[in-house]
Amino acid sequence: MLSPEATLVRTRQEDLMDRIKLSAKTLGTLPPAVIGPAYPRDAVTVGIVHFGLGNFHRVHQAVYIDRCLAAGARDWGICGVELIDNEATRAKAAAYRAQDTLYT
Repeated sequence: MLSPEATLVRTRQEDLMDRIKLSAKTLGTLPPAVIGPAYPRDAVTVGIVHFGLGNFHRVHQAVYIDRCLAAGARDWGICGVELIDNEATRAKAAAYRAQDTLYT
């Protein structure tokens, strides 16, 4: 369980994140607790095609791939593919594009 102080800090960081639009331009303005890419994103090439980019993928597979990219494996970039064309998948794709394909 978080201490009251840690909860307060976390809340302040969440408030700040709500005001900052995540993008390549804003990476340097994020709170120190927010860790950005530790590699040049423009040097990464696609090596993985992943069908469906939901929360499970982002908190599991993408976290490990991010670590591999940070360690120097630049050919493990992920190309996300959705097989269902509906409002929800179009909104998700638009959100990724608006954030320069960064996500939290």
